[in-house]
Amino acid sequence: MIEGAKEVFLLIDSSKFDEVNFSLICPVSKIDYIITDKLPKDYERYEHLGIKFILA
Repeated sequence: MIEGAKEVFLLIDSSKFDEVNFSLICPVSKIDYIITDKLPKDYERYEHLGIKFILA
């Protein structure tokens, strides 16, 4: 589904940033937007990759 999508949105709450997990859904480079409740401390790192943030 990600390969066929025009844009990819990741919905994540701020407590999940900088956590290490055992599964990989996709590389960060495939994400266009992150919808979250609070920006991560190092959000510039994501914006450098072209990812835009939407705060909800």
